[in-house]
Amino acid sequence: MDHEYIINIKIHTYILTRIIHTHILAIFKALDLINYLEMADNKPRTIGVDTDSRITIVSLKNASNHNYLIEEIRNRLINLRSAKWTIEFSWIKGHAGNLGNELADRLAKDAASDKDIPVVFDRIPKTTLYSELEDEATLKWQEEWERCNKAAVTKQFFPNVRDRIHRRITINPKFKALVTCHGKTKSYLYRFKIMENATCPCNTEDQTLDHILNNCTRHKKTKRLTEAGNSKNRELAS
Repeated sequence: MDHEYIINIKIHTYILTRIIHTHILAIFKALDLINYLEMADNKPRTIGVDTDSRITIVSLKNASNHNYLIEEIRNRLINLRSAKWTIEFSWIKGHAGNLGNELADRLAKDAASDKDIPVVFDRIPKTTLYSELEDEATLKWQEEWERCNKAAVTKQFFPNVRDRIHRRITINPKFKALVTCHGKTKSYLYRFKIMENATCPCNTEDQTLDHILNNCTRHKKTKRLTEAGNSKNRELAS
């Protein structure tokens, strides 16, 4: 390139703005600065925009993403291209010694601690609102779940509401009977006088859900296979 410009700007955003939106806002502001560059008409007009946020580049390429800032960037790109500018977006690895990236990180830290810098973007993205509402609702749900005096067995399976929400489970009658302790165990049937005794066929103790899952000798093989499968899944996940 014939010219190199270094322009340092520090900006503040609304406190609820997520990190991804700060990356997008940085690109938005960078594109605005291009209009102030003085370039001869016969000079190549190519600008490289580097970011260490992969999701930002993906968002820009996603035609179904109509986030306010994304749409504003697209409008600016249209105007810049009509002015013969070529804008190229690239991902770079963060904290890898790239001069521009290191400078951007330093400016971001300075801006975060400088209360005198005015807020230039105070729109709260819908995704942030949805996330905040979901977090608040989940927290209240967790508090009510912990205060509830019922469902003691179910709580042993699912003590954390958030984990249960994000866990894919096939629900069927047998599963519901298992996690609510309403299955047809001998101890359950004995309570309602349907069976003469509650002793498990393994003849060690009453056939409760806890006994079936942890102590019953008739299910040891199944338990070992299940534990082996869970251990393998944890290894793959790590």
